[in-house]
Amino acid sequence: MINDINRENQLAMIKELTELGYTYKDINDIYKYILPPQAVEIILKWLPEIYKDHLGSGEHLVRSLISTEQPFNPEVLINLFENSNYNKSIKCTIAYVLAIAKTDDISFWIKEQLLNKESTFQRVGLVHGLEAKAGIKDTMELMVMLKKLFDKYFFFESFQKIFKKYANKEEDIEFLRVKIEKPIMNDFKAYIQETDKFLNENKAKDANKRYNKEILKLIEGIENRKRDYKLHATAC
Repeated sequence: MINDINRENQLAMIKELTELGYTYKDINDIYKYILPPQAVEIILKWLPEIYKDHLGSGEHLVRSLISTEQPFNPEVLINLFENSNYNKSIKCTIAYVLAIAKTDDISFWIKEQLLNKESTFQRVGLVHGLEAKAGIKDTMELMVMLKKLFDKYFFFESFQKIFKKYANKEEDIEFLRVKIEKPIMNDFKAYIQETDKFLNENKAKDANKRYNKEILKLIEGIENRKRDYKLHATAC
């Protein structure tokens, strides 16, 4: 049932969808289906107004765009992300949808936001698009990007998940060792000693698996320093 505070715009949108043959009961019902292009156009048309009426309804509606049949023009979402005054949680959801939904090419925009803009909670949602939406060709290029973003986004779980998934080489361990050697992490020198020992014994055929274990250990060590940075961030 549609709340009174946002009844008018939601009903108008549902009516317009119904006239085209899409019989959704309400916004919560829309979220359950794969959306055809015509339905997506109507949702994008009404989305800004529904956000204005009720943030929760806007959240439900924007998430429905995760399930579309075909790529859509993300201009409305980008405008909401860049130019609205909504709080960081709302914008993080919009960023998450931009990162994983089927949109037209936004690879340049994602890289511009993550590389050249300040690190903010709302931009963390875009991290989810690094693998598939940032125009990155292979694992090597992805690791280069992740290392560029490391200092800005490492303490967010979504970033850590991707880093752990693809970091499996000796050079990745060396990269983490440098991070641990920063003054704020001096009490993790033991990790460096362990890594030195490991690097001297990495001739085995299962080197990649061993690299992965060492990388997870190093990441855990850095992660434990969250409290020293006074940063308590979570992924979208």
